[in-house]
Amino acid sequence: MLPNPFKRFPRFGMSRERLLHKSMNPYATDNVVGGGPAFVGRTDILQSMMEQLRCSQQDMIVLYGKRRMGKTSILRELGNRLSDNYQPIYFEGRYALSLKDILSQFVCEIRSELPFLKPNLGGVEFHNWLSQIISIEADITRPLVILFDETDALQEKTQYELFNYLHKTLFPTTAHKLKFIFAVGYSDINEFKSLRELSKPINSFQVTHLNRQETEILIRSSESVGLHWSKEAVEKVWKLTEGDPRITQHFCAHIFSEVCNTNIDSVSPKIVEQQWDNFSKNSIPKLLTR
Repeated sequence: MLPNPFKRFPRFGMSRERLLHKSMNPYATDNVVGGGPAFVGRTDILQSMMEQLRCSQQDMIVLYGKRRMGKTSILRELGNRLSDNYQPIYFEGRYALSLKDILSQFVCEIRSELPFLKPNLGGVEFHNWLSQIISIEADITRPLVILFDETDALQEKTQYELFNYLHKTLFPTTAHKLKFIFAVGYSDINEFKSLRELSKPINSFQVTHLNRQETEILIRSSESVGLHWSKEAVEKVWKLTEGDPRITQHFCAHIFSEVCNTNIDSVSPKIVEQQWDNFSKNSIPKLLTR
């Protein structure tokens, strides 16, 4: 007879089924969660950006906020939600050294998402190539949206050149069928100097901490695998982390790891207090320097 895989283990006082679930920590501490079930909240920002994209005259949007607030996840989630009506194309600024690099990589990324497009074999300038394929290719029925992440990683000179190129050369040739969303790691939009040089007003959205409801949803992520949270414990975490998505995610992951091989199935305020002392001393300083 085959052994019962769900028999109880006296040492832990829990079933094999629960152990297997609890070995999968639901808190994504180092991965981008946009476009997947782990993504939480940001409804207002996402809806506002989608409304702006529907505005025919709006070619550019800026998403800003300090590092590790979840801008990349928001871009990925937005791309997932836009896919029915737009063609989202994700791009990372940290890999580009010059405007020429950016335009060359644009061609590669666009053709990667739309492989039926003909390559730019004749050395045609990017804006001419793009305007041609937008106007000629019958298969391009949706506007292209470039989700440009880590824009602040570009050298300042390259930022100026890129924005000047977009407004003076590219946008006039694409008839609002090409739109950009730039994510920058500034807590104040005025730090984005190259943007201030543009005479045309640009809509921007700030990414800050999660609100109370969003924070609770994040905290309770573990309930799908059997670790519950009392209302008082949730409130305690909210007061301690103040909705900082990075700290909340890591702290809950820390608690999950500490209790997953015990017979604890509900987190109490006492557990939160006990674990916070060690976490705040040893983990938060490291998180703030990453």
